Amino acid sequence: NTEQVTDEDIDSIFATDVKGVFWMNKYAIPEMRKIGGGSIVNFSSTYGILGAKELTPYHAAKGAVTVMTRQDAINYAKDNIRVNSVNPGIIMTPLVEQLVKDNPHYLDGRVDLYPLGRLGKPIDVAYAVLYLASDEASYVTGINLVIDGGYSAQ
Repeated sequence: NTEQVTDEDIDSIFATDVKGVFWMNKYAIPEMRKIGGGSIVNFSSTYGILGAKELTPYHAAKGAVTVMTRQDAINYAKDNIRVNSVNPGIIMTPLVEQLVKDNPHYLDGRVDLYPLGRLGKPIDVAYAVLYLASDEASYVTGINLVIDGGYSAQ
């Protein structure tokens, strides 16, 4: 909950999830301009679009990345630089595996919330990034591609 969040919580999450994306884009864009354009794929989350009852600083940070993606897409389209984000739901990464290890009930009932009946795998996100980075997505900029097994469609 917001009232329980500390300055340290916000600073830590924003330093990685917001500033990390910001600084990467800031320094990549001039190099992309030199070569005539390119594609940036930021990492956000469904939590950058939807609310939930946990992880308030994470939601705020991923929301910032979601909007920053759109802003940069508008600002750098003239330079032939496309900027998109992937917004995954729960993906079975080492981080999620650690959450489950620390709290064996972490996933209880969550899989049932996904219409496809499973959590995502890293390869599901990798193929989305591959598409957005490729020439096949040459007319795609400013989107936040949700990869969540249908969770946010409900």
